[in-house]
Amino acid sequence: MKSKKSFRCIRSKYCAPTIAKLNCYSLLVCCKVYWNEGRICTAPKPLAEVRDRVQSSLKTLRQDIKRSLNPTPYKVAVSDNLYNFIHDLWLQNAPIGELF
Repeated sequence: MKSKKSFRCIRSKYCAPTIAKLNCYSLLVCCKVYWNEGRICTAPKPLAEVRDRVQSSLKTLRQDIKRSLNPTPYKVAVSDNLYNFIHDLWLQNAPIGELF
């Protein structure tokens, strides 16, 4: 069995008041800097390698999430900092409606 790591409070982006402690068994770094200040920092991987990684990653998703008709939502928990950043961006760019 993999060792379990515990993280502090994580907020659901689907329900703002929901805050919970996250226990995860694996952690995947999703972001890597490839371009910074107009220069390439890391050489991009070959397209075939990226395609193979995506294909293997898709195999780990449940079928009810991948189905075309009425898929189950894939919920993601985010940190407070990321939630606040996304929420502030949304507020800055949300259209302002008129009340009559």
